[in-house]
Amino acid sequence: MKKINVLIIVLCLVFAGCSKVSVSNDNDSNGTLKYVANGEDFIREGFVTKDGWSLEFEHVFITLSDVKAYQTNPPYDSKKGDISDYEVVNALKEDSYTVDLAAGDEDAEPILLDKVKVQEGFYNAVSWEVRKDKDGNSLTIEGTATKDDKSIPFYIAFDQQFKFVGGEYIGDERKGIVEKDEESEIEMTFHFDHLFGDGSLPEDDELNTTAIGFTPFYNENEDNIHIEVKDLANVFSDEELKHIDEILSTLGHVGEGHCHSEMID
Repeated sequence: MKKINVLIIVLCLVFAGCSKVSVSNDNDSNGTLKYVANGEDFIREGFVTKDGWSLEFEHVFITLSDVKAYQTNPPYDSKKGDISDYEVVNALKEDSYTVDLAAGDEDAEPILLDKVKVQEGFYNAVSWEVRKDKDGNSLTIEGTATKDDKSIPFYIAFDQQFKFVGGEYIGDERKGIVEKDEESEIEMTFHFDHLFGDGSLPEDDELNTTAIGFTPFYNENEDNIHIEVKDLANVFSDEELKHIDEILSTLGHVGEGHCHSEMID
C-alpha cells in the first residue's frame, strides 16, 4: 500500500471515524430531489378542534431555513438528537423559504420549496429550521373560526424558532428514493392538530390532553382575533407560553414519523 493511502486512512480514523461524508453537487448528480412542505388535510380542508371550533384556513405562512437531505447508514433515529453520521448530504441553495401551507384547494399537492439535482440513492433523513421572516414572525395562521352562532376571523402570529431533524418518511408511500434520471421528493410535514387538538378524537386522547385548543385565543368581547407576537405575553401566562413552546416543538414531522427538535435563538 502506498504511503499516501496509509495517511488518508489514518486521517479518516482520527477525524471522521471512517464514516463517509460527502456533499452532492452538479458534477456527480444524476437524479432530481424535490423538497416539499405539507400542512396536510388539516390545513387544506380545515378541521374541528378539541374544544369544538371549526377552523378554515386562508393562509398558514411558515419560514423554513437551512434545509438539508441526507443519506444515512445506519438509518437516522430521531431519539439520537442532532444528525452527524451520514454518507451524502444535499442542501437547498436559498437561505430561507417562506411558504403558505394553505395554498391550493383540498386536492392540492404539498408545497414545493425547490428541486435540485442530487446523487442517486435513498435520502432517508431531512433537517430544517423554522426561522423568523423579515417581519419577525416564524409562523402566522389566518382563517375563520366558527362555533355555535359565532364566526370569527383570526390572525395569530408566533416567533418561536426551532430546528427539526427527521428520519425516513412514514406514510402510504416511500419518499426520498432517487434513481438515475428520475425524480423523487422529500417531505417536511406539519401537524397542526398538535396545537389545536382534534375534535374527532376522544377528549382523553393523548393528542387532545396536550393540545391547547382554540378557545384560549378567543376573547368573547372582540368580533375578531388578531394576535401579534407582541400580544402573546398579554394573552397567555408564562406557564401557558412555555406550554405553547412545547407544542410548537412537536409540529415538525416526516409524514407520521416524529422528529428530534430543539428551540434555537
